[in-house]
Amino acid sequence: MAGIEARRSPRVLLRLGVLIEDPPPACPARTAVVNRHGALLLSPRAYAEGTALRIRNLESDESVACSVVWSGGTDDANSHKLGVEFAEERPDFWGAEYERAVKAEAGS
Repeated sequence: MAGIEARRSPRVLLRLGVLIEDPPPACPARTAVVNRHGALLLSPRAYAEGTALRIRNLESDESVACSVVWSGGTDDANSHKLGVEFAEERPDFWGAEYERAVKAEAGS
């Protein structure tokens, strides 16, 4: 179908606190949109496309290696918009909140 982008997993709006641990110094950020393979992060610091990051989910305390695949400027609050993709498959990284959001969007 023209105009429809195939996704490996559903994207949902979900605000979770994350910590960009690497590269140092650590930088607090938050998610705007997540899926099982990455996220759109809002960060006070800019990172160039291709930058390797390690992020920690502050809810679960799990961390994952990822890379910046898209850098989209800033939002109205001056947060840098970063599209990140996990370096390894981590379908449960966002936890139960993600699964609840997927079910809620499917039901609407």
